[in-house]
Amino acid sequence: MTLAHRQEFTPAQPREPGVDVRGGVAGIAFQWEELAAGTASLHRLATEVETVVQELARQVRVLELGTFSALAECALIAGGNGTSAECFSRRGLDAVEAARESRVALGVVHADLAATAQMLAASRAAYLVAEAFASSAVARAAAVQEAAAWWAGVVTESAGLTDLRPIVVERRAATGSITSLEGNLEGLLGTLESVEGDPDGSLEILAAENADGAVYVVVLPGTQGESFNSSNPFDLGGNIEAMQFGSTYVAEAVGTALEQSGARPGDQVMIAGYSQGGLHAMNVAADEQIRARYDIELVLTVGSPTGAMVSGPDTEYVHLEHIDDVVPNFVTTDNPDERHRVTVTLRNEVPEFIGEGKGLGPAHKLANYQQGAAAIEADDMASLAPAASALAALGSAAVVRRHHFTLRRKPPDAPVAKTNLPLAPQR
Repeated sequence: MTLAHRQEFTPAQPREPGVDVRGGVAGIAFQWEELAAGTASLHRLATEVETVVQELARQVRVLELGTFSALAECALIAGGNGTSAECFSRRGLDAVEAARESRVALGVVHADLAATAQMLAASRAAYLVAEAFASSAVARAAAVQEAAAWWAGVVTESAGLTDLRPIVVERRAATGSITSLEGNLEGLLGTLESVEGDPDGSLEILAAENADGAVYVVVLPGTQGESFNSSNPFDLGGNIEAMQFGSTYVAEAVGTALEQSGARPGDQVMIAGYSQGGLHAMNVAADEQIRARYDIELVLTVGSPTGAMVSGPDTEYVHLEHIDDVVPNFVTTDNPDERHRVTVTLRNEVPEFIGEGKGLGPAHKLANYQQGAAAIEADDMASLAPAASALAALGSAAVVRRHHFTLRRKPPDAPVAKTNLPLAPQR
């Protein structure tokens, strides 16, 4: 782009200098969700213990009544010629005493559980108050951004830049070739490097095949060229389709390419995109027809401004950003801190890449993110565990086939109902 599974509760760990991780199973939002669940569990447990205490108290009264009734009866039978101790075993009295002690001990446990639950609830309530004030500020900022997006739409419309047209998908001859694929984040970035080296307008789909089926990986490139109305869907106009119109035509093209690659309903799909490709990746993963047909397991975006874009509840999202990359900051909304959405922000010093133009600077280069991915792989990030588990299936694939496609927009004289393009969903 040239414009600017259920896991156990794990406390957030301090990161090494140079890498910030936000969201996922080690994120604040997830931990507060777990705190709420833990508070509810403690309340339930306290209630159950209270029920046991009440039942034990009833049993103690029964034991006391039975024991002392037996003692009185024994004394009457003895007619005053013997003591009650001679008439009745000491075991009855011991049972009463043990039951009393158990009731007292359980009463202490119940009180401790109830007090702990109340303290947790009070802590969470205090957090929610603070969060409400923060959310109010965020909402104001979001309103400003929404207004800015509306004005951007007006400007681009008036300038004739949204003359978006349907896309024709052409399957290239040299397709279905056997390749290799590492089952980690670094390997997935390698697929982005591959599609960046393809001719403009290229889309790649990798089918990682095992005995149990295949996992399909959709690989989307960044912005190509400097035109707004070329036949290449990934030109500058592709950014407008992604940010203003939910990648309507690109999502349709991806669906066609998946079918031509052999993907069947219910198959697992991962989507990776660099820069503009990351915007399309988010939109494709949110597309109703795509989601209805496939199991979207993982979305990876690299150097993309995805903060205002929606996410699905059953998909893992990983966003790679660099603190010096201007593109992720093109929108003022940060990626949300959610259970299934992880943002990794690199802070390393960025080297100058020899032989490459200035563009948007070295921080936005894919090579910079590849170096960052290599460093991330060497670290143990709890929030990335679900994504790592999904990626491991790629590395264990017996065969990986690469399918190449060329995407071209229909010519300007083709019938287009551009007013029917849906606006991108907003959070």
